[in-house]
Amino acid sequence: MSLHVAYDISAGLAQGGGIGRYARELALALHDLATNTDLQLSLYANRQPWGQLPPTLAAVPRLHAPMGDKLWRLWLLAGAPLPGIPGACDVVHGADVIVPHSAAPAVITVHDLTPYRFPDFHTQLNRIFLRAAFPVMARRAAAIIAVSEATRRDLVNLVGVDAGKITRIYEGVNREIFTQLPVDAARAQIASTLGFEGAYLLALGTLEPRKNLATLLRAYAALPENAPPLVLAGAQGWGDTGLTQVLDELDLRRRVFLPGRIPDQLLSALYAGAEVFVYPSFYEGFGLPVLEAMTCGAPVITSNCSSLPEVAGDAAILIDPTDVDALTAALTLVIQTPELRARMRTLGSQQAQQFSWRSAAQQTIDLYRHVASRVGR
Repeated sequence: MSLHVAYDISAGLAQGGGIGRYARELALALHDLATNTDLQLSLYANRQPWGQLPPTLAAVPRLHAPMGDKLWRLWLLAGAPLPGIPGACDVVHGADVIVPHSAAPAVITVHDLTPYRFPDFHTQLNRIFLRAAFPVMARRAAAIIAVSEATRRDLVNLVGVDAGKITRIYEGVNREIFTQLPVDAARAQIASTLGFEGAYLLALGTLEPRKNLATLLRAYAALPENAPPLVLAGAQGWGDTGLTQVLDELDLRRRVFLPGRIPDQLLSALYAGAEVFVYPSFYEGFGLPVLEAMTCGAPVITSNCSSLPEVAGDAAILIDPTDVDALTAALTLVIQTPELRARMRTLGSQQAQQFSWRSAAQQTIDLYRHVASRVGR
């Protein structure tokens, strides 16, 4: 008996960062599994550039809703139906919280509860909308996917969702993009493309207040002048990170590089060539950069809060993201101890093996079947 799923790919077309990658990679893995199962996948999105769709998904049936992002979100929040979702659809999946009103049961993915935990990390309008949307969508959904145990706990404690309605399904890593390279080869590739010669420290992610980059800069400033340069890679996100002021205040312009967003074809080399990857975020729903870095063999220092210990396991050094001295000490330890770096590279690669998009997709299909069977009884 076939299972027809309508999947919201909007975030995968419009967003960079973790949520956009989740929407794309899960769709790709679902499509791959569909070739050997009775799953039928359809994609829907609002007014987004379908040209961003991965070529593998080009032939998947799609629905285009001709409305901008703000109207789209208000339309769905109000419970208005989405014209064109097939009447025979068995499940509708909102890959980023929002899902339309539909006769078919809905599954939503919740990535994090930032509007509740750290409301100042959103614009006022976005914060108001999301805090209104979470309870509505939680009631509308027949089942909720949380991408970590931390997100599952936040749904229960902050939104009051019944724990029995939530399934934790970890994210994965695309091993066609992220592979482990020899350090010297990786650094040679980065030197020829981005111009960073020799060893470097790396932080990568959207540049926004939640990533706690000011603390990282203060910790880095306490290292000796001959410490490897620091690379802060990523697109500019929402809000003022204060980077310019902190760089000037600490006189770090000569030692810190901001190359912007890095194309996928360079990410493996950038991670693999790093002396250490640092991710001192205040809060994450999952933390894909940590998983990507470990997959590529980079030693990792990250925060001891939210989902990050789940992803890092025992392979990383965990620090309090508010403790500048602790971060400086961790950086010093890793930089000065080659044996520790080698051990962390091995442990990180082993830890990363626990996560895959294929596993995430299979668990998601199992949830689809469970939801559809409950409605069918």
